[in-house]
Amino acid sequence: MTRFFRDLKPSKSLKKRFSRIPQRQGGQGLHSSVVPGCSSGEEAYSVAMIMSECMATLDQQFNVQIFATDIDADAIAIARVGIYPEASRLM
Repeated sequence: MTRFFRDLKPSKSLKKRFSRIPQRQGGQGLHSSVVPGCSSGEEAYSVAMIMSECMATLDQQFNVQIFATDIDADAIAIARVGIYPEASRLM
């Protein structure tokens, strides 16, 4: 089963990296992330939430683009809708 923030260690690592974006690039340009094998999309939305949280913490806005892929067309269709059951949340 997939869920939001299912892997806490990589999530913390991403948060640390994203918080340094403005320092490295002055917050300018487009910042993109690729989420391969995204299944039904929780992972991609988790990346988006981390980036949004970092921007709020830094009180800065920058352009973000997230690409999510999967070979399962049905999973991608679910991801596009963006509605998830309560069970997909991390307890």
